[in-house]
Amino acid sequence: MKKLGWNDHFEKHFAALQLTDLVPARVSRVDRGIFHVIHEHGQCVVKVTGKFQHGANSKFEFPSVGDWVALELETEELPGRIHALLPRKTWLSRKLPSDETQEQTIAANVDTALIMCGLDGDFNIRRIERYLTICHNGNTQPVILLNKMDLCTDLQSKVSEVQAIAPKVAIYPISVETQQGLEVLLPYLTLGQTAALFGSSGVGKSSLVNTLLGTQKMLVQPVRESDSHGRHTTRHREMIFLPNGGIIIDTPGIRELGMWTAAEGLQTSFEDIEKLAEDCRFRDCKHTHEPGCAIKNAIAIGTLSEARMTNYTDMLEEVKQAGEKKARIAKRAERRTRKTK
Repeated sequence: MKKLGWNDHFEKHFAALQLTDLVPARVSRVDRGIFHVIHEHGQCVVKVTGKFQHGANSKFEFPSVGDWVALELETEELPGRIHALLPRKTWLSRKLPSDETQEQTIAANVDTALIMCGLDGDFNIRRIERYLTICHNGNTQPVILLNKMDLCTDLQSKVSEVQAIAPKVAIYPISVETQQGLEVLLPYLTLGQTAALFGSSGVGKSSLVNTLLGTQKMLVQPVRESDSHGRHTTRHREMIFLPNGGIIIDTPGIRELGMWTAAEGLQTSFEDIEKLAEDCRFRDCKHTHEPGCAIKNAIAIGTLSEARMTNYTDMLEEVKQAGEKKARIAKRAERRTRKTK
């Protein structure tokens, strides 16, 4: 069980269920409501119970890859079923692109989020800021991997740009193609540790998994030379067990990173802006036309990027809107509960 990432946190919550006929299991893959799970005695493919499905108010409350669940094992008469979802220790989530009122869990109970970015034409500081915020929202430790260092002619400049927006985050230039720098991953992939690969299409996530496995398990495709963008090669999220005992979750390339509540993540990712705002003359400063605005002054003298401030403002608005939508969902759920009583 420890090889799967089982620890005292999950042990405590599983014991609190007091369901002696169930066993703990970890979700390794999800395919449209079908859950592949691994438990102490093997693995199986199951669904959630009708009671579970009826009681869930959003997609976020359904199991995702990396989740621990309480499982009823299959018998000759009945198929296996998931009865409960154990509280998550960490998670990575975003607003579901196709639904303005839904939060999508990308991966759960991840020890480290490996944010993978290309040092080619796809290099994007603003996108990295969003990845970091999603990690902080879900209490997940981020690590930034700058891939394709063998193709980069201004490596130190790119690293300095990332360090400026993530001074407290580990940043590693690597090359999956030449296998340069990959030894930095070893401390994050020890026995029972779970890391999630997080990044856009074409950045090299599947190639990295293949390298760590020592075999071509994951399909890879070349990126377009015109803009360094890639096509989706990973179609689903899946836990992959590495030879050294670590676990890695490969995720599909993410085009949209909509924010979903948790302003605390923004406060961590944009700590410099939050501290600057404390020096504004007015407590309710909107950082637009007010006199004595520390933010505007920092932009004017070049100590704060206007693009960084714009990205922060955009995400803050997304968080506000998502919070309002989440509140409406909660009210609707409360009304449904009252009607059934």
